[in-house]
Amino acid sequence: MNRGIDEPKGWVRAFERGLQVLEAFDGGQSGLTLSEAAKRTGLSRATVRRLLSTLTGMGYVKTDGHWYELQPRILTLSHAFLSSVAMTDLLMPFMEQVIEDTVHISSSASVLDDTNVIFVCGVPAKGFVRTSMTVGLTFPAPLAATGRAMLSQLPIAEMDDVLERTTLRALTPRTVMDKTQLREIILEAREKGYATNDGGLDLTIKSVAVPVFNREKRCVASISISCHNMDRDLDDLVAEFLPRLKSATEQLSMSYPKAPLRGSRSAPVA
Repeated sequence: MNRGIDEPKGWVRAFERGLQVLEAFDGGQSGLTLSEAAKRTGLSRATVRRLLSTLTGMGYVKTDGHWYELQPRILTLSHAFLSSVAMTDLLMPFMEQVIEDTVHISSSASVLDDTNVIFVCGVPAKGFVRTSMTVGLTFPAPLAATGRAMLSQLPIAEMDDVLERTTLRALTPRTVMDKTQLREIILEAREKGYATNDGGLDLTIKSVAVPVFNREKRCVASISISCHNMDRDLDDLVAEFLPRLKSATEQLSMSYPKAPLRGSRSAPVA
């Protein structure tokens, strides 16, 4: 989990390692063993044991002595950010508009975090089972439609750098793991103005995503729709929802304030 960051003056290595342990709980399963946490972080078992003991004492983690699980208190770390991010307040009405009068279609908004994409807000699908992407969920950016849409708007050299540094993991049998192929997919998204994903994150989900620009034509986020009906064809979804998504992003760009919104990380369009 080493990000390859040059440590500035005042860098606290112990704090960095503690955050690495927290990031090891990536949502793929309900918890971790000490050995799994050490393997994911690249830290020694002794170091991870001390860090987990501290996190347990603070109430962020619980353990039976072998298995470690995150506790609800971990949400307090993100509450201040999520409750103050003006960007989500701006995005939400347009996301609701995109999936109005639909069933089995959810809408999500994401931002880039270095090589990852983070889902920051979502509107659940209507139907018998209400489904949506979980706020805070993180994926390697090249594997998600939202990530591809945002990466496609970076300068080519920066896009290539992010792709090169991304650690990929196979989430389904349809996850694209070849970086040359991923680069072609992102460049295609750059040309078309939208990105898609068909079963790469979850075999039951198809997604269409478009970048969101501010008034200076800088990509600051991405919004997407995800279909939870396996019988729907991806091309049909693009035909039905791409006009809605583009209309929403055009209105968003006009509504976007000139000053950067809290929580956004903008990138210039090449």
